[in-house]
Amino acid sequence: MLKPEGELRADSLMLSLLRGLDPAMFASARVFEVRLGKDAFTVSTRDAVRVSRDQVTGPVDTVIDIDTETMGALMAGETDVDSVVEGVRVRLDGDVEAGRALLAAVSALDVSAA
Repeated sequence: MLKPEGELRADSLMLSLLRGLDPAMFASARVFEVRLGKDAFTVSTRDAVRVSRDQVTGPVDTVIDIDTETMGALMAGETDVDSVVEGVRVRLDGDVEAGRALLAAVSALDVSAA
């Protein structure tokens, strides 16, 4: 897979995530707060994948704190979930297994057309 050229922006990464995720990838509906640097997004996997540019206002299953470079590297297949979690390049709060599942789904996305 190809990594998009130029600066990785949070909005572009989240649009790729929205386009590529399938709610069937998850055992049950989840709500994630994804923090990409100073930007925060809500990702919901209920019925359909929904991404909004804001912090979660209700209950959240997992908070994922990750920088854009690491997210881009996951999407491009340049690193894997275990490496970023164990290497402290991402912080997971709440349901860690759900957070790892989302990151694993992200790592399987083809962003070469993004």
